Amino acid sequence: MMCKIFVFDSIHFVMKADKLLNENKYKYQMISTPLEISTNCGMSLLVEIVEFDRVKDFLVKNNFIFTVFER
Repeated sequence: MMCKIFVFDSIHFVMKADKLLNENKYKYQMISTPLEISTNCGMSLLVEIVEFDRVKDFLVKNNFIFTVFER
């Protein structure tokens, strides 16, 4: 299964994104950030490729800053 990982600068932003995405019924999973990606923030959001554009557009619309990695 092809997925993308949204990595944020801090746990504060991950928690805020989690809350908004959950309230709006998006499909994603909160995961521990793989160490090879980043050591800044311990949590990230994993999104299946079929949901990627919807989630990305929602996060951009809500002024989140993030980096995306493939998994």
